[in-house]
Amino acid sequence: TETYSFKVTRKILDRGRVLGKVTFNDCTSLNSVLYIYEDEEFGVEADGVVFVKRSGLLLDQERHISVYARDDTGNTFSTVVTLRREGHQQEFSPAEYSEDQVLYFPESPQGLRRSEE
Repeated sequence: TETYSFKVTRKILDRGRVLGKVTFNDCTSLNSVLYIYEDEEFGVEADGVVFVKRSGLLLDQERHISVYARDDTGNTFSTVVTLRREGHQQEFSPAEYSEDQVLYFPESPQGLRRSEE
């Protein structure tokens, strides 16, 4: 069984977003393939395109979705789709900044003062 891995760069999965495409080369009859999926947050179109059916969050680094296909002769095939989150997570490192990139603010006097008009 072939497995698929689709990269997701955002934690938020928007409704309608295409994630990738699955195909089953072992299907004896490619004229009519019915895709069946267990996860109600994702859908599979007739051509094998996997998409976000309901908006949500990808909380873990990986999420697995089982996809099944049945051809018109009754043969059933399955695969696992892995959604793998890969983002632009940057950590702040003060050593990366030079002295001219740092902003300095004047010290303010203690307490709040009311301005008189």
